[in-house]
Amino acid sequence: MSTVRGSILNQEYINRINLVCNYIEKNINKSFVLDDLSRVSGFSKFHFHRIFSAFMGESLYSYIIRIKLERSAAQLLYSSNKPITDIALDYGFADSAMFARSFKKYYGISATEYKRNHSKISKAKSKISKENNANL
Repeated sequence: MSTVRGSILNQEYINRINLVCNYIEKNINKSFVLDDLSRVSGFSKFHFHRIFSAFMGESLYSYIIRIKLERSAAQLLYSSNKPITDIALDYGFADSAMFARSFKKYYGISATEYKRNHSKISKAKSKISKENNANL
């Protein structure tokens, strides 16, 4: 009986954490406050913070920054004419300096290097794809 109850409780926690993750991803350009996110989860802010870290394997802050950086990195590749500062602001970074530090810490290279290096790879893949389709 206690195993079933624990399993149901565990699933409830997962559902609540998923609600918060979906909320964050849909509103990624905003700044988040622990009180607001804990309300979305239905937990107290202290309990929510512990539960989030336990289930996600990273802190709430780390999760939010990671999602923002991954989305901005994708936009760097697909919005070639858009300035990096605009992309940083689109994803809720306070300024380009904060974005630059976070990006370099996460990816190990600057956003400019990332854009330059990965756009070359994308162009090469695109060229190869066109050549392969031409040979069909």
